[in-house]
Amino acid sequence: MLGAVLSLAAPAKPTHANYSLTITGGPSNCNETSKAHAGDTATFHYVLRYDESSAVRSPDASHPGDVIDSSRERGEPLEAKLDGASLIPGMERALVGLCVGASAIAVVPPELGYGAKGSGGIPGGATLNFEMELLRARKVFSPFDMYEQYFESQPPWTQVRIMLLRSLGPRDFIDVDANLDGHVSASELRTALVKIDEKHADPVPLEHYGDALHEFDFDSDKRLSIYEWRYVPWPRRAYHTDEGHERG
Repeated sequence: MLGAVLSLAAPAKPTHANYSLTITGGPSNCNETSKAHAGDTATFHYVLRYDESSAVRSPDASHPGDVIDSSRERGEPLEAKLDGASLIPGMERALVGLCVGASAIAVVPPELGYGAKGSGGIPGGATLNFEMELLRARKVFSPFDMYEQYFESQPPWTQVRIMLLRSLGPRDFIDVDANLDGHVSASELRTALVKIDEKHADPVPLEHYGDALHEFDFDSDKRLSIYEWRYVPWPRRAYHTDEGHERG
């Protein structure tokens, strides 16, 4: 029944008279950094029932209060992106603006749920009741969304170092780590970059090869771990992992 929550339903319309959201626990007011926002990835518990006002129900939940689906019963919260497509519109509408740590009950009319046709065993025209608790909200971004601004703000030789690293790729770590010690040293990086730069008509001065790793050597041990390697702004075609900042 997890599909009853995850949906490719159309985005919510601006107003719906039968929709309601009631905060039942936790913070009702918080600063913006403690709220879930559109585009975030939210982690939350939910319990899904038919609302007492629903004119239709499924046979397996025909009595008031019967649970249709529950992340709490599974013992694992749901994680979903608030992107207008991953959740049914009424559920996303309830989460956006909710404070991390808050509990709420959302009454979701059919037009914000599964409409006239229904889905996943839920009949068309059903009014749903979601009991939710927002555990975390995480802003997810791609390094490439910020890359141009970051790159242009750097001094020329820093740009050179970043360009040198970008001539490799996120999956080249094991090839560059010649001694397989789990780190890329300046000499290992220099060896790899010299091979690439030999193909260029205007090679970069050799003293800058070893310095190329400094921009991402966060622990200042003069080598890159595989974790530091992941933070290099690789070309979009070669990199598919989003990194996030978490609230909560």
